[in-house]
Amino acid sequence: EKDGKPIKAPPGSFMRRVKGLVAAACGGMLASTLYPHLPQPSFYLEYCKASMFAAMLSAMGHCCGLVLLMLPGGYDIIDMMESPMLLSQGVNDFWGRRWNTLIHRFLKRLWFTPVLRATGSKFLGALAAFFGSGAFHEALIFYTYLQAAPDRRDAVWHSIGSQCIFFIVQTLLCAVERHFMRHNPKAVKRLGEMPRWMQTVGTCCIALPAAHLFTMPLVRAGLLESIMLHCPRLEYRL
Repeated sequence: EKDGKPIKAPPGSFMRRVKGLVAAACGGMLASTLYPHLPQPSFYLEYCKASMFAAMLSAMGHCCGLVLLMLPGGYDIIDMMESPMLLSQGVNDFWGRRWNTLIHRFLKRLWFTPVLRATGSKFLGALAAFFGSGAFHEALIFYTYLQAAPDRRDAVWHSIGSQCIFFIVQTLLCAVERHFMRHNPKAVKRLGEMPRWMQTVGTCCIALPAAHLFTMPLVRAGLLESIMLHCPRLEYRL
């Protein structure tokens, strides 16, 4: 929506959605191909897990966009993913502008804005929004996998709470980054002059050490394996 009105699809949106869907499918295929061959645990494995999850959400968003663009009204939808694993220039940029923007807007309206108005603290607003996201993911894991996959119940149960901890850690990282940017403008300027890919790698190096807290319940529940079953995969033998 824009000013309360649906957004009309601009010219070229159909092909943009098709290209995005193809790119997401290729990303999922690459991640599912590399996943079984990466050392455990490792930075690369966590990056692969996160990329696979991002590719799945991105593909879902583009599929929904294609369906809506085919309707007579020709309305467009908000992109769920803005290349978070490839173009992020900071932790705040990753979470605030690129990762799952649809849910970001929902959390901002439901948690961040009301808490900000009540307390006047952006940090508490962000903490509430991140914690709300963690609680949503925990509930999703609990009601989906503890009920539908009884053979994995014990493994999933022991990881309950880790995703809330992960999002609280991200709140702290965002706060530290904002504090650094506010008090070190010269250093921020020099960092902004670095190649974009280096900024993205730096962002991932900051955020991914805690990624296992988010992906652990998904791995134990078998979600990533289920995603891989629906992604084309290249098999090779040495």
